[in-house]
Amino acid sequence: MVNFNLRSLLSHYPSTQDAIDNNKIRLVRHNMKRWEGFNSILRFNKEVLKIFTAEQGNDIYKDKKIILAFSPLSGSRALLSSAFFNNGNISRMAFEKSPGYKEYSEYRKSIGEKTHSKAQWLYNLEVCSDLTELFDRVVIDWGKSAISWYQNNVDKTISEIMPDGFVMNFPGWDKVNITHQELKAIINKPDGNSDWHEFLSRHHGVYMLLDNKTGRHYIGSATGKDGLWGRWSGYARTGHNNNKYLKELVDKYGESYPENFSYSLHHVFSAGSATRNEVVKNYEYLLMKKMGSRVFQLN
Repeated sequence: MVNFNLRSLLSHYPSTQDAIDNNKIRLVRHNMKRWEGFNSILRFNKEVLKIFTAEQGNDIYKDKKIILAFSPLSGSRALLSSAFFNNGNISRMAFEKSPGYKEYSEYRKSIGEKTHSKAQWLYNLEVCSDLTELFDRVVIDWGKSAISWYQNNVDKTISEIMPDGFVMNFPGWDKVNITHQELKAIINKPDGNSDWHEFLSRHHGVYMLLDNKTGRHYIGSATGKDGLWGRWSGYARTGHNNNKYLKELVDKYGESYPENFSYSLHHVFSAGSATRNEVVKNYEYLLMKKMGSRVFQLN
């Protein structure tokens, strides 16, 4: 039987073959649970991921030519998010001018951290362009030593190869609670997230949009063409979907403000059923009443 693992997969790419042969690859698995929402930012914002990967307290990339950056999944599974060439050290001044650094600093400030970290080692990382077809698709078993967030071992079992654009499996409507970044990625790649597309486009329903920065929320419903998929596509595209109060937030704080939003489902109805729009609206108003949405929130 052919032993198909991470080593054998990477050996097909010229940029990694020499690094494999000479033990010049470092694997890192970022898992920042204590920083609210940061794992999602690292997965969907490749520039912030590069900045965070490049900033280290110790010289862990010494003599390494390739850095593979993974995002945590359930258990000991890890998803390949990006890969970088290590071009050596970089000055603090040049590092702070790099794309993604401003967003990273603003996030640190938003959670009460110092804007600039105390990291002593800053690396000039460059994306391995010939490996981009593997990003957000290759899932490996990180192993029992999940606490070891950086390793050298490339003999990792490949658990799955996901479809292009895959974000996550549909968890069941009552468990849906996704970030704005996740929503955008799902909407932009319906083929890679076919279970989401199938369910949301075939169902009407009542949902809640939560502004995690302020704790305020908006209760809405979807009864039109393409169901919940059609309605949520508007949020993915504009961040506000022409809602007056949400648009005011975007106009005031900028196009990136919707990254504070998350979305959940509270009632769903088959779009092909005899359910009238009034029934959906009644559930929408009932949830508004329960949540005090008319008085204190964004409705």
